[in-house]
Amino acid sequence: MSLRNEIQEKIQSTMKSGEAKKLSVFRLIKSAIKNEEIQLQKELSDEEVQSVVGRQVKQLSDALKDFEAGGRQDLIAQTKEEIEIMSAYLPKQMSDEELIAVIEKAIETLGAKTAGDIGKVMGLVVKQTKGKADGAKVREMVSKKLTPQ
Repeated sequence: MSLRNEIQEKIQSTMKSGEAKKLSVFRLIKSAIKNEEIQLQKELSDEEVQSVVGRQVKQLSDALKDFEAGGRQDLIAQTKEEIEIMSAYLPKQMSDEELIAVIEKAIETLGAKTAGDIGKVMGLVVKQTKGKADGAKVREMVSKKLTPQ
């Protein structure tokens, strides 16, 4: 069963069970998927659906930082719950050790030595870790490896 269909079934089951918060999250995901399908004029693959969900999680994570800065405890709890529900539809994130190994291999492959090579290394690492590592985290780790202390 495709991820898209699985989300549709979750909408139906949460409607039956009366879980309003989860239903709202699943409808948000479905809406984002539908908007992407309209824009691309095709049905999305599972990988593309995961990409859409990943963007939604990133938006919520950014909003969460703002809520924490503003001391909005009500919105912090709600947003964390929404992120948790959506994260179930994303690929398992790479551990720091796995990510470091990929970064070191990319640096070796490209012969990168200076901070000026960060962009090249980032390009290769992002392709290899697509959806399995946060871009900001990758950039931070690559910068640490290529910037002299």
